[in-house]
Amino acid sequence: MMNEFDGKRTAKMLKKTTCEHLETLKRAGGVKNYAKIHANLARLSRCFTCRKVDGFLHSCMHCIFFGCLKRGHLRNHYKETGHPIACDLTYGTIYCFKCTDFLYDRDFEAIAVANEHKSDYTLWMPCSSRLGGLPLAEFFLRWGTPNRFCVGPRSTFGLRGLVNLGHTCFMNCIIQTLIHTPLLRDFFMTERIICSQKHDQKMLKPCIITQLFDLFQEFYNGSRNAVSLHSLLHKIWGNAAHLAGYEQQDAHEFFIAMLEALHLHFAVPNSTHACKCVIDVIFLGRLQSSVTCMVCGYVMKTMVIKPVTIKVHHKSITVDPFWDISLDIVGGSNSDPKHAIGLDECLMRYTREEHLGSGGLIRCKDCDRNQESTKQLKFKVLPIILCLHLKRFEHSTNYKKIDNIVRFPERLDLSPFTSITEDKKKGIGMMDYLQGQTKTTDNSRYSLYAVVNHIGSFEGGHYYAYIRHTRDTWYKCDDHMITKASREEVLASPGYLLFYHKEALLYEESRHHRYHGGGDQASTSSS
Repeated sequence: MMNEFDGKRTAKMLKKTTCEHLETLKRAGGVKNYAKIHANLARLSRCFTCRKVDGFLHSCMHCIFFGCLKRGHLRNHYKETGHPIACDLTYGTIYCFKCTDFLYDRDFEAIAVANEHKSDYTLWMPCSSRLGGLPLAEFFLRWGTPNRFCVGPRSTFGLRGLVNLGHTCFMNCIIQTLIHTPLLRDFFMTERIICSQKHDQKMLKPCIITQLFDLFQEFYNGSRNAVSLHSLLHKIWGNAAHLAGYEQQDAHEFFIAMLEALHLHFAVPNSTHACKCVIDVIFLGRLQSSVTCMVCGYVMKTMVIKPVTIKVHHKSITVDPFWDISLDIVGGSNSDPKHAIGLDECLMRYTREEHLGSGGLIRCKDCDRNQESTKQLKFKVLPIILCLHLKRFEHSTNYKKIDNIVRFPERLDLSPFTSITEDKKKGIGMMDYLQGQTKTTDNSRYSLYAVVNHIGSFEGGHYYAYIRHTRDTWYKCDDHMITKASREEVLASPGYLLFYHKEALLYEESRHHRYHGGGDQASTSSS
């Protein structure tokens, strides 16, 4: 096999400049795709199989895969997927596996030469104004163009079934959701991963970050075979003992356990700075809790873990972080869609002012006596990814499942439930008291991208998920079975966990959202 110097010399000497397979690729937008790949990902690329950067590294021109030609890993990818055209990332030389020949193309070479000294990847950069500063990688992977990486609207690239290891459907649904969370996928696919934990070389036990990184690579290597998560499952058991065993578990509990495991991995002990790990950047939001004396309007301090509390106009303002929001299901019907309750009703109930009653008197320092008060929750800082947990399992007096129908929208506007909206109504004027607050209603709009459902009873049942694969295409992920689903089918499903993605990431805001392999461990709350 030729070395890199030979590759450069051979590229100039090649007489064959095209083949039918290359021409087909170019007509489908292959040159533009290569330009995007080279300008944004080439410097970070390495072989997906051996993880090395040498060995005559090529990019598959049909999917997101980098492989070394020298060690045969690129050829193995061709055998598995049937993708014939690959391009050398250094010199722009084309290799066609069907023709078993190198090709020289001026367009591809020009791109390689132009980007030789400026190839870089900017995680947060403005795109078109319509996309509001979405990262370039997310633009490729989430919104895309008709020919992005030759993955069109009908493509199933990146869809993989997951093996049910015995009542592990709860885990499969959450993993499918995380794999298809755009910014999390962006993070793991750009290889900004440095595992700070030492591996046990004798036992060969990789950390959870390494396992998740490998899982992302597995999903996007072009194969369609179902993936087994046994190693990841055992790793989670070590971090969350209450989930250990092959009994049916709660998908919501597993979701929180996954975030905690990833967050703890990146956390920097005893640091005084705000955590900037990928989990908090993507999933963390903040709730504002206000407690007001009904007699004099004085401040009463709420009891939360590590709160940020200030006093404005006789009002206690406490800000509490969250990764998810759990919503009660009250009213409605479990059989008649006409009498279903709406998600907006659940959110209104969650954020409405609550009278604590005479049985919950709180001592008011201004009145110097126990007084009745009100408490209200509002969204202060909205997360990029909003997870809404519909509380379908009742654990209080009776252990039962609540099957009442909840209507949830494809697009969700949270502006009526934010503290800024409430402050404007009351004229409090707290716009500047906390850095990182919700700024505009434009930043409060979300799009649904994943739904986790549960069928069955409290004692047992089955989980499955709907995943938005491209902008207008949904798939049902039921363990190893992946089937196309309609938008109507998704919105008519019962809903247990609803995952929404911000429609626009304001560039001014996202400038400060830098992914770090570490950061402070933030207090998070979930219910």
